Amino acid sequence: MKDAKNYKHDDGNGVTTITSFAHFLTVEGLNVMTASLVRDAIETSTDDEFKEDFDDSSKDEAREFLDAYELSVMPYWGADELAKAIHDSDQGRDEKLALRAITLAQKVGEIPDVFTPKQGVEWAMDRGYLIRYYAGFVCAAPGIGHPHNLLSDGPHHKQKSRAQNTATPAPAENVGVRNISVDWKNSVRAEAYEEWVTQIASNGTATLEAVSTHLANWCKINNVNGNLGKPPTAGYLKTHVICAQYWKPPRSMTREAAKKHLEQKKQEKQSD
Repeated sequence: MKDAKNYKHDDGNGVTTITSFAHFLTVEGLNVMTASLVRDAIETSTDDEFKEDFDDSSKDEAREFLDAYELSVMPYWGADELAKAIHDSDQGRDEKLALRAITLAQKVGEIPDVFTPKQGVEWAMDRGYLIRYYAGFVCAAPGIGHPHNLLSDGPHHKQKSRAQNTATPAPAENVGVRNISVDWKNSVRAEAYEEWVTQIASNGTATLEAVSTHLANWCKINNVNGNLGKPPTAGYLKTHVICAQYWKPPRSMTREAAKKHLEQKKQEKQSD
């Protein structure tokens, strides 16, 4: 893991300049805004250009780091997510054996069936598992990730809208490389989740094509612009925003569960 201090310069008077994009491949430097910048660089740069900009890091290494971050910002984990984090942190670990250890621990009450990433990481560390990036993301970096993942495990605030269903990043430091735009993609993914559930409740099934078409219209209606300053197309959304690399739809959700979810959202809206 890269060290953030190698890519920061104290200019005095409380002003810090980030000297390299590689800062965004550190626990301290990665948040929803800088993650978007890294994703765009992976998509638009050549391999050599990427290595030059990110202090010799490869695109595969960056993808691995982003995957760890995106798993860490989930509000809750289950046994599968924790087993994946253990395996990703130490490729010598057998993911199936780690999953077995977690499920047995859940049976005896060591860890609940559903838990915050912080609880899962702390359990794994107590059991001697190596948790490489995840410990930094969910335990040691307040301001990064979902509110459940910070040092305080207090309840997070009720979200007021689907578009706001993302964590608020820590205030960005003064970046000397280039300006960073707000990550609009997380808002789109939050809407994608709700639309997927809506389609399941209505039809018993959902497809990426139908969700992408809805999202393109939703972006136009809500003035959500992509990196080119205009609403993204359905094709771009499907390929670069809700693709398997960056988003996992709730495929296992039943029609009954989807209807229950929508009814709960309706009640929440009425109570606001």
